[in-house]
Amino acid sequence: MARPAVAPVVADGPRPQPRGRATWRGAIALLVLGGLWCLFPLVGIARSVSDLAREWRLPQEGVTTDGLVVARRVETDAEGSTSHHLTLAYDVPAGPTLRPGRFLYEAQVGAEAYEDLPKGSRLPLLYLRSAPASVRLAADSGVGVVFRAGLVIVLLTVFAGPGLLFVVAAVVSGTQLWRLAWGGRFVSGQVEECWLYPLDEGAAHQCVTFRFTPPGGTLQRATEINAEAHKRLRPGRAVVVEVLPRCPTLCRLAEW
Repeated sequence: MARPAVAPVVADGPRPQPRGRATWRGAIALLVLGGLWCLFPLVGIARSVSDLAREWRLPQEGVTTDGLVVARRVETDAEGSTSHHLTLAYDVPAGPTLRPGRFLYEAQVGAEAYEDLPKGSRLPLLYLRSAPASVRLAADSGVGVVFRAGLVIVLLTVFAGPGLLFVVAAVVSGTQLWRLAWGGRFVSGQVEECWLYPLDEGAAHQCVTFRFTPPGGTLQRATEINAEAHKRLRPGRAVVVEVLPRCPTLCRLAEW
């Protein structure tokens, strides 16, 4: 049922800072977007952390063995750069907690080394005794591996930054909605103003400023970014506000 309009109210003080409207749909969308954004960087970070852990343990647990070249391939990327890869097979003897077995490891090498290592060639490898699948070329410098892994972690963390912000925003929004669902109350409110918050390049947020009094509290004012409410409401209109009484800054338009 439509609410009757009332006399426009006079704003008390400056406009409250606009805040986005929290919705479950928006929180889930942010969580999915942030998760997809972070997926590739987190996989790369996990691999680099594994490389750092391996280098930390190799001085105590490292075992040297010969790897047999069983496959070779050259990759060319979109920019025309080529990379050379060797697949090496190596045998691991039985141990107190390990069964004997054969493992495969793909190593990237330079063009000259690639030409000098046909199938059947052997190349020294270094693996962890307790985790034989954790391996690298024995000729690689441990310092170089640590530097590359650290650089990858830094770069991928920067790249994952926006995705992490999306995830954090989704968690914050979901937490607010959960708190409102369990402890929120519905109170009467009134629209003060429908206005535009200017952004760059001529764009603007459609905002609604409203006032309400929470149970047992004092008059509160809030501004919500809400395009639908901005279209339908006018100053002076009565609205219903959902608010957390013990934290009245946590509120949103519920009905209008």
